[in-house]
Amino acid sequence: SKVKIENVPTEEFLIDSMATSIQDARFVCQRSLVTRAELVELGYDKGTVEELPLDDANVTTMGDYRRDGSYNIGDETSDKTQQLITYYECYLNVGDNNGEATKHRICYAGKTILADDEIDYVPFYSLCPFPIPHQFYGQSLADRTMDLQFIKSTITRQMLDNLYLTNNSRVGVVEGQVNIDDVLNSTAGGVIRMKNPAAIVPMTVQSSAAQSFPMLQYLDEVQSKRTGVNDMNQGLDANVLQNVSATAIATMTAQSQGKLELMARIFADTGVKELMQGILHLVCKYQDKERMLLIAGNPVTIDPTEWKNLYNVSINVGLGNGGTDEKIGMLQMVLAKQEMIIQQYGLGNPLVDIKQYRDTLAKFINISGMRDDAQFLKEITDEQSQQMAQQAQQSANQSPPEVQAAEAIAKAEMEKAQMKQQTDAQKNELEMQKAMMKVQMEEQHLALKAKEQQIEAARDLLKVETERAKLEADISAKEVELAIKMKEVDNKEEDNDMKTVLSAVDKMAKANNAA
Repeated sequence: SKVKIENVPTEEFLIDSMATSIQDARFVCQRSLVTRAELVELGYDKGTVEELPLDDANVTTMGDYRRDGSYNIGDETSDKTQQLITYYECYLNVGDNNGEATKHRICYAGKTILADDEIDYVPFYSLCPFPIPHQFYGQSLADRTMDLQFIKSTITRQMLDNLYLTNNSRVGVVEGQVNIDDVLNSTAGGVIRMKNPAAIVPMTVQSSAAQSFPMLQYLDEVQSKRTGVNDMNQGLDANVLQNVSATAIATMTAQSQGKLELMARIFADTGVKELMQGILHLVCKYQDKERMLLIAGNPVTIDPTEWKNLYNVSINVGLGNGGTDEKIGMLQMVLAKQEMIIQQYGLGNPLVDIKQYRDTLAKFINISGMRDDAQFLKEITDEQSQQMAQQAQQSANQSPPEVQAAEAIAKAEMEKAQMKQQTDAQKNELEMQKAMMKVQMEEQHLALKAKEQQIEAARDLLKVETERAKLEADISAKEVELAIKMKEVDNKEEDNDMKTVLSAVDKMAKANNAA
């Protein structure tokens, strides 16, 4: 009568090859080795269980069943109840007469179906740190580091071989000039008997450690980028702290933990979320009586039959909201504000009550790693908080006469100060209005003066235009008079010319007559 969560080995789990998740898989199965006694305990018929075969040919054809590659199916034992049987618990879609498919749980061993039930859920949930799109099986940390570890092992092995050859290098000998047994015996300080000093030629081997160690360091950097596990997670090197600010150190630490936080978020938003929904489904479906639980030290009666089957639950992973020091700093600021409000306005203030103050203190205890804050702080209910607020308000109203007198004096002083402040504000406002009116009057005076200047300029212009017109009229009259005089002069000259001509004509006529 309880929910049990069990880890399933990957070699026991089977799933449809086309599936991308357990929910949309057409076939999901757990293949395990159980004894005949365990099958009987599960409720299967004893006679049917005794007739089940031991050998399962499918196990050997589907790869190594055990991680160590061993097969113990069909082991002969003196106790028949302890013989191991390959037991399949399958969840698959089965069609009906209407052409629709329903989910069934089918259990079988050998070729015998032991159970066939229609179900409404599949009790398997998967966790994968690095999912691959459109595939069920993703990658683990081992998948991302096995190739690097193989390369590091190869380099380390070659470095050791190089070190062996450097410390105990090979030599070339002249055949017949050296005692071969002495050469083959590489004892420190041993004597090698030779006939010729040049009979032994050492074969020098160059050390490759200088090139190998940078390569190992590079592989460590690649591994830290793939997994998120690096030296920043283990502790800072003293050389890193030189000439580096605290903000830069915090940034590097946060970046180093980013990959680990990503894996935690993937776990929380995928497998853990679905697992919690499955537990809720089981509890609502099968728990048929009330249970008493202690939640935060308080007894609470729970009856899952009254719950709904599913809830709109938002998952709070608890990552990315700052480290422990940042949370403690934030809580200290909140606690200081709460204390200031309570001291200034009392417990009857509309912002913070004693229960909220207690909960803030409990957060400090929880962040420190101690879950049960009731060991240090008593629980406060809403009713107790309201009673304390009312008592604080009543005690404030029932203060001694001298306190009330002092409060009255203080209140009167405050009112007086407020009235003075209002009067000063009004006075300042009147002064500002007067100043504004003065500015407006000056602006109007300047505008009027500018208008008068414009009128005076217009008058001067009109006077100038009048004088100009008068002068032009005089000039025109003088021109007309001059023209008349000139015409008269022209007429007189013409008359004189005529007279001269006529006189000359008369003289000629007289002369002709005389002639």
